Amino acid sequence: MRAAVRSARSNLKAELRSAVFAKADLTKAVFQGATLDHSAFVGASLVQANLDHATGCCVDFSDAKLCRVKLRKAKFVDIICERADMQDALACDAVLDRAMAAGVQLNHADLAKASLQQAELDGASFLQAHLKSADFSKASLRNADLSGATLAYACLEASDLRGLRGVTRELLGKHGCATSEAVHDGPHPVT
Repeated sequence: MRAAVRSARSNLKAELRSAVFAKADLTKAVFQGATLDHSAFVGASLVQANLDHATGCCVDFSDAKLCRVKLRKAKFVDIICERADMQDALACDAVLDRAMAAGVQLNHADLAKASLQQAELDGASFLQAHLKSADFSKASLRNADLSGATLAYACLEASDLRGLRGVTRELLGKHGCATSEAVHDGPHPVT
């Protein structure tokens, strides 16, 4: 495993397909530009890791600690990061479409211009997150917390916003958020 991490550090185009790093300590590891298709980082510590420009399909970060991780312009479709701790993540311009991320912690994260189309973000926490121009089209944000988040021009079209906390419909409109066809009401109205 250490050889693979060293390879990722020295070669910006490292290919680590189907690699398994379960519960590994990868603090400050550099996977910049790496291809990580079908790799598993379940329960791993990737605190301050650099995954800028990395790509991958079906990468599993469930229960991983990704505080202050760098994901700028990364492209991870169908990523799994349920219950992951991604506080202070830097993921501007990242593509995280169809992410399965129920319960993910993205407090203070920078997701400006990120794409999270069709993502499952039920129960996610975005406290004080920077979500300017982020695209959550057709995403499920049921019971997510957006308290204090910067939402200017975020796209929430056709998203499930039932039980959304920390923001009102009026506030979404005031910040220019696109919410056409979004589901607002249900047992828990947007508060």
